[in-house]
Amino acid sequence: MRTAPILSARRARGSLHFCRGAKSPTILRRSILIFFAFLVFYAVSTSLALTFGNNAAAAPTKSGGPVPVTPTVLSEAAASAQSKQALSPSLSPIEKEWLAARSAFERRDVPTLAAAKDRFQSRPDFVLSPYVTFWWINAQLAQSAQSARALDSDIERLASAYPEAPFTELLRRDYLRALGRIDAWPQFGRIQASYAGDDSEVACQRLRFRATSDFANAADDAKSLFALAKPAAMACYDLFEKLVKARVITQEELWRRARTLFDAGSLVDARRTTALIPGLKSGFEAASANANLDPRHFLQKTVVQAGDRAQVELTLLAITRLARTNTEAAVFWLEKNQSHLPPAALAHAWAQIAYHAAMQLQPEALNWFAKATDTAAYTLNDQQAGWRVRAALRATAADPSQWVVVRKTISQMSEQERREPVWRYWLARAMATSALPADQAAVRAAREQLARENHFYAVLAAEELGQLTAPSFMGHLPSNESIARVTERHAVKRAFALYRLAELKPDAKDLRNDALREWVSAMRNADDETLLAGAEAARRQGLPDRAINTAERTKSLHDFAQRFPLPHRDTLQSQASTFGVDEAWVFGLIRQESRFMVDARSSVGAIGLMQLMPATAKWAAQQVGIKDFSLTRVADVDINLSLGTFYLKHVLDDLGHPVLATAAYNAGPGRARRWRASTPLEGAIYAESIPFNETRDYVKKVMLNKWYYQHRLNGKSLPLSQLMGSVPAKNSARIAAVTSAPSVLLTSAGGR
Repeated sequence: MRTAPILSARRARGSLHFCRGAKSPTILRRSILIFFAFLVFYAVSTSLALTFGNNAAAAPTKSGGPVPVTPTVLSEAAASAQSKQALSPSLSPIEKEWLAARSAFERRDVPTLAAAKDRFQSRPDFVLSPYVTFWWINAQLAQSAQSARALDSDIERLASAYPEAPFTELLRRDYLRALGRIDAWPQFGRIQASYAGDDSEVACQRLRFRATSDFANAADDAKSLFALAKPAAMACYDLFEKLVKARVITQEELWRRARTLFDAGSLVDARRTTALIPGLKSGFEAASANANLDPRHFLQKTVVQAGDRAQVELTLLAITRLARTNTEAAVFWLEKNQSHLPPAALAHAWAQIAYHAAMQLQPEALNWFAKATDTAAYTLNDQQAGWRVRAALRATAADPSQWVVVRKTISQMSEQERREPVWRYWLARAMATSALPADQAAVRAAREQLARENHFYAVLAAEELGQLTAPSFMGHLPSNESIARVTERHAVKRAFALYRLAELKPDAKDLRNDALREWVSAMRNADDETLLAGAEAARRQGLPDRAINTAERTKSLHDFAQRFPLPHRDTLQSQASTFGVDEAWVFGLIRQESRFMVDARSSVGAIGLMQLMPATAKWAAQQVGIKDFSLTRVADVDINLSLGTFYLKHVLDDLGHPVLATAAYNAGPGRARRWRASTPLEGAIYAESIPFNETRDYVKKVMLNKWYYQHRLNGKSLPLSQLMGSVPAKNSARIAAVTSAPSVLLTSAGGR
């Protein structure tokens, strides 16, 4: 955000030059009086604007509706001005020296870091000084695990001085990793209880440490970890090998873990697991590579023998890989060769084909799921069950009996998965088709529980109960004392200092990640008052993403105005009006895209508030008619909002429905179009059945944001279910093909 200084340097110089050039003392005195009168007038005007700016923002909209604005502790303009005043336009000498030490750390230049450490230890007044000591220790641990023994006292001193700092947690993690790798168990045991992180390698080293004194107890926990069938650190495989030799882990359990890992595409861990299988023939690893890279050719030359477990698992791997790209070919092979597979393996093959077909939105997936569950006593895993539910939901419009499949499949999920809001909502919808009083009572109870929460399905459930209350934007405001206490926290000071350096040195790696870690550390286990004070402090500092994310974490005290802010409203309103797009929708989309961070940059190159890909921005600039356009201007607020709003209107005109256009903005118009069904779909079902996890979550959040912003801007909103609407069928004449936007614009989900 940019604010004009009270008096520009040029204007100040011009006024003084006029005074110096005056020919009369009277004129000189008069000029000086005029000059200071101007300053006083400007200061008073600014103060009044900051005091009453929010009331002015509540002026009627074009539609005549009020714009409810919470009286915040400090106005947006004042917060921006305060932030920029705190941000010196250039690096100080000590900041430059600190960044030089950081570069030395990236090079693992221990001698340079040692000298820098000594200098910064004498500068406790600089809030980022302890990072240099952390880098000096960490660089040595990275070079050699053996150095861990000699660094014990240095690590203890830093951890004692900064026990809650995120760099201390990282240091404990790396220290424990190094100690475990050299089996330094006495030192490991002394420090391991102080590490609260969830690093997988440390978890494995802890099990190895425990096994030195209580093998049986450690073995039980290690076997539970093994049974999760998740990728694990190498340290765990050392322990798994001991469990296999001790016959704590059976060969069947090894194959079961390997199959799950192969299904998930975790080939390295799958091969590490099969390497532990006693008597496994050589060549399995090479065969698994062939099955993975060229599954069709592998299956064509394979003659399955039901008694050859290795061959059966390789066949299942090849079927799974083929189903990802060509389900018809996988079905053809399986139907021809199914008699050669054991019943349980055959059921799994059908389940995997159905799973990938469902993710490709093929209606036949439901038939293939049925084959899996009918072939043997086979239970779908949670991923397979989730996609069977989504396939059934898409079929309910044409076949209401599919609600029975929805209900049965959700009921068979694991207890943990069933607790997810998405499945609680759709289970209630499925049960609502039953006339039984017990089912109706269960539906009401489930919806009432959902309605007490804050998410997409909570609002839909509340609407179905007829109990939805409009959100209030006159929320709880933190006291100035609470805000002051938050800003005095060392982690907050370090976070703000790092964000400052990240803005001044955008090419410096990971500064924003370090700042984020500090902020998360500062807000960990915070109560609602502290969270809201932190959100306001972040807003004042010009960090809208931290303000929004922090305000969203409150449990009972809420400030929805902080969660759904209105920065750049004049520009955004103008662009939305120019292109005929709902202002609330644009606000909701930006909130999800960039959290209103003007200088946001994604990992794939998307830029600015509306996260425009360079190719999209260039094309849109040509369509809008922006002269002298260059990519250096894409992050400019006016340019970004103009191009992004134009593009959003473009995909809306092409696709004819806001849910489709929202999906298209994230994943591309072609994909959004392909995800339609042969019959119209309820908007919520379309959104829930989007194959990309990111886009599925994105569409639901943007549309929910739109609902909130309509309430904030207009004082009311259509029900969320109506905003989602009904997505037209594939053969709808309203859905036109995209012919004007080049295909290069959209290359992956998350970029446009």
